[in-house]
Amino acid sequence: MTFDAKDDAVAWLSARRAEIQMEVWAPEVAARGARKRDVPTFRAYADLWLETRKTKGRELRPTTRRQYRMLLDKFILPTFGDEPIDRISNEAVNA
Repeated sequence: MTFDAKDDAVAWLSARRAEIQMEVWAPEVAARGARKRDVPTFRAYADLWLETRKTKGRELRPTTRRQYRMLLDKFILPTFGDEPIDRISNEAVNA
């Protein structure tokens, strides 16, 4: 996998780390088919993502974190908060 910019790679890695912590992204489990994993809600995923989010290797600034939290709370979580993340379609996001 290649990225156009280092920031894109860092963002991708941050998202994968959050997925690994929530046991949503575990390729070795999927390959073995060893067990069924619980899929978190978008709210649980977003909370962990925001908690672990970094930019250029640094923690988010408090104002940026607050802005992200407001955007999640006001626009995204009312619609997708209680949905399991594997049930959210591109069409639902576009709508």
